[in-house]
Order: sequence, then structure tokens, then C-alpha cells
Amino acid sequence: MPAPSDYGGYAIMGAGQFEEPYGQTRGWNVMAAFSGRLFMYCVATNDAGGRSVRLGVDQAMPGDGRQWQLAVPIRSNKDWQGRLEVDGQEPAHRAGADVSGDTFADWTIAWLNLGQLDALKQGKTAVLGVGKRDYDFSLAGVAAAITKIEECRSRRGVVPASATTSSQATQMVQQAPVQPGPGGPVTSGAAIGPEPADLVESIYRTAISGGDAFDRRTRARYLSRQLVSLIAEDEQNSRKQQEPGKLEYSLLSGSQDMLKIGNLQVAEVSRQHDRATVSVRFRNAAFGGTAPVETVTYQLQAGDQGWRVTNIIYGPQHSLLGTLKR
Repeated sequence: MPAPSDYGGYAIMGAGQFEEPYGQTRGWNVMAAFSGRLFMYCVATNDAGGRSVRLGVDQAMPGDGRQWQLAVPIRSNKDWQGRLEVDGQEPAHRAGADVSGDTFADWTIAWLNLGQLDALKQGKTAVLGVGKRDYDFSLAGVAAAITKIEECRSRRGVVPASATTSSQATQMVQQAPVQPGPGGPVTSGAAIGPEPADLVESIYRTAISGGDAFDRRTRARYLSRQLVSLIAEDEQNSRKQQEPGKLEYSLLSGSQDMLKIGNLQVAEVSRQHDRATVSVRFRNAAFGGTAPVETVTYQLQAGDQGWRVTNIIYGPQHSLLGTLKR
């Protein structure tokens, strides 16, 4: 059985061993990958002009996390860094051109944020720069391929019996009721204030500029009422007992190491009604070019004040909420 990655998902490279046909669209072949009965990912492949490309999204466990990935046949180091340009320029709306990811045999896998994915949808050509090599490829039909991949993943790789079945499933998702958030009822599918990824990114941008979003005066703009209350209680106990509190690490990384954010990538990986999950990837530039990619997962919920962080997960047994509830 294939081993999941550090964030619980799967690389979109089954080499045909785990992949089954799902459909075709605009020159792209879409496949779903399984390990036994476990769904792993959906991927679209294209070899137009002799330029092989794989684009897909996985299923991260536990929960419903996901990571969009772009794979090209270039050899690279395990912790590579590069750039993605679409139509000769970097993706807009703060998506950025910086990318990093993983490797599989002779392939390089880039982890994409949603802004970069949107740029691919609207573009004509793209170039992925890996080290000193550039790999250019056509984006013809990629928008249709992304739509098909999304359908494939929503059905966990199960091929629809008919187009009507797929349409009905989509309609059911669109009409699903919205549940109340932590600060009161949410009356529509969109919460007030910044979107989840924008809120989380602003936390890191504040740190990069020398500030602290989790300062006592500003943390309520980002954290749920529960987290704000638990942190205040921990600080109060620390003052009374004149001992260090429970949070002896950076909330941005979960580590006590000196932190200097580099190669920041923030992406919303899932959303269900009033709950969202955001993945943050960065390198700690304090350690220079050898620093590995670090991944932090934010869980958010929408309420009457907008989206707020309900937990920050640093690893399988390490989270902000878990620390505070010890």
C-alpha cells in the first residue's frame, strides 16, 4: 500500500499501478487512483507535442484535506524550489510564482495554491522552472481537465452512471444547508471579512513585517473565542505561578527554533459549509538554503465575526488546541 506524505495525502504518481480510467476531456485523460478500496487521488494527463504533464488533486486523511499538484518529467532534489509562470508572468492576486514540492522517480511534483491553479485555468502556456531547467507546456484544454478532476474527486473516483447523476450530485452539494458557526448563525455560504486563506496568510505576512498577529491586543481578529480564552487563561496561570506557560513555541511553526519565514505558500485545501482547512508551507530561512519545507495546517470556522482559526496542527501529536487543553 502506498505511504501517504507528511500532510496525509498522496503524490499523483501511481505509474499506472493504482490508476483506473475515469474519463476524457479536451485531450486530457482523467484517472482515479486507489489502493485496494482506499481512494487516493484524481489526475489528468496530457502528452501534447511530446510534453508530458500530470495535473491532479489528492485526498488527505484524516478529514477532507487536499493538495493540487503539477508533475513534469524533470529530475530534481527532494526539497527543490522553483517558479511557475503562466503566459510569461507570475500568477496574479498574491498567488505568486514560487513553488516547491516533492519528487517521484524521474518526475518533479509542484504543490500548487488555488491562485496558481486559477492562473493555469486561464492561461495558454506555462513554464515550470526547477533548478536550472525550465519545462514549458501547453495549457490547451486544462480548464476542462480541472473541472473533470474536481468531479472525479467529489465522487471519490467512482465513474458516474450518467451525466444526469453527476448533475444531480452537483445540485445537491450546491443546495446543502449552511450550519451555524462558533460565534452565531451564518445566514449565507459566505462569511464576512477575509476568506480563510487570506486570513491565514495575513498572520504570516504580519510576522514577516516584524509584527505579531497573536499579540494580546489583536489575536481576537484571527483566533476563535475558545482559543483566545484558553490562551488568556494560560497567560494568567503563568503570571500567578511565575512559571513559563504551555505555549513555549512559535504558534506559526510549532517549534522553539528561531523563525524567519521564506518561500511562503498558503492554500485553502478544503471547505464544508462553515468549516475550512488551510495549508501553509514555508522554509525557515534562518537555517539558510538547506532548510526543509515545513507544513502547518489551520482549521477555521465561520461565525458572526467572520472566519476564525479554531486549531493549528503542526504534526500528528502536536496542535495548538491540544497544548492548551493539556
